[in-house]
Parts: sequence; C-alpha cells; structure tokens
Amino acid sequence: MTYFELKVTGLSEAERSIAGAAKRMNSTVIRSVAEEAQLLRKMIVKGLRDQAPGGDRILPLSPMTIAMRKLPRKGAKRGRRGSTKALIYNGDLIGGVNAKKQQPVWWTVGVHREERSKDGKSLADIAIIQEKGTRAYVITVTPKMHRFSIFLMMQGVLKAPWPVGKTLRCKIPARPFLEPTYVEWGQEAESRFSKRIENGILGLKAS
Repeated sequence: MTYFELKVTGLSEAERSIAGAAKRMNSTVIRSVAEEAQLLRKMIVKGLRDQAPGGDRILPLSPMTIAMRKLPRKGAKRGRRGSTKALIYNGDLIGGVNAKKQQPVWWTVGVHREERSKDGKSLADIAIIQEKGTRAYVITVTPKMHRFSIFLMMQGVLKAPWPVGKTLRCKIPARPFLEPTYVEWGQEAESRFSKRIENGILGLKAS
C-alpha cells in the first residue's frame, strides 16, 4: 500500500502564539472601552463648562437666579460667589460626573446614584431635574423670601417685593447636558472604537 505520512511539528508553539494573541486582543478591547468611557466623561464636563453640551447652548439662567448667585455662598471663602453659568454653582455637579467600571468591558458614565453634593444632597436627583425640568409648582412667600425679594428689587429684578403669604408659580426649565453629549459622542463612537482596535492590532504586528 502506498501512503503518505504527514508529520506536523510546532503545534504547541502555535497554540501558545494564538492564545497569546487572543489575550492581547482582549486587552486591546478592554482598554478601548475604557478610553471611550473616559472620553464621554470628558465631553460631558466640557459641555458643562462651555455651556454647550453636544453643541447645543444651555438655556441661560434667569435674572433672578443670577441675582441670587451674587450673594455670598454658605461655607465659601470670604467674598466668593457662585458661578453665573447654568448648572455650575459650586462645582458639585461637574465633580459628580464620572466614568465607572462595572466589568472589564462594561462602564457607566454620568452622575451616579451614590454621588453627593457637599451638603449631602443626591447629585443624581439634581441631574435628573436639570436634564428633564419640572412641572410647575406653587410656593408660599415666607418672611425670609420677602426679605430676599427686597434685595431682588434693589438689583432691578423685581418692581416690588413679594408680600408674605403670596403664592408664586415656579418651574425649573429643562437644561439637558447628558443626552445631547451622549448623542454627539455616539455619532463617531463606532468608527473611533474600530480605529482603536485596528491601531492595537497593528501595534501587535509591528512588535
């Protein structure tokens, strides 16, 4: 009988090479996901600072809110006032924007539930209110509010002080800063991620 005998050598080396390449590829994916998560966080923070998340201008503060922010902040350094930029008062909200790794290829980016302001308030709740706005609600003027209304009148915001007991109709307008940034980030996310992987692979080949 005529036959051919084939003998393949070096399989163990090939298996080790394939396993090593797969491990390095996995590391490249993990690193790329982390980089995208950090990029999204930076974009959210930049959008707040520039007052244009996702390229859309944030609704400016009302004259009344601006006047309020001219008052000294409780616990702040002497003479220091709150920022007159929307969503930026003492830096709590910006500081609450984080990228957190849940699993190697799973990150969550935004204002997480555990984030708290300096006075212990939930920054996640504050972020939701600012992102979506509120329905109209009614408050009753207290003596303290009456005194503040005199200050507002002196600032030219009000024509006359609010009398104690008067009801005021209030509403916080929506100032979305998370969703517009997410949309902007997502427009190039796929191609950007693919490029990160491609560069990682080329780097492996080059080495």
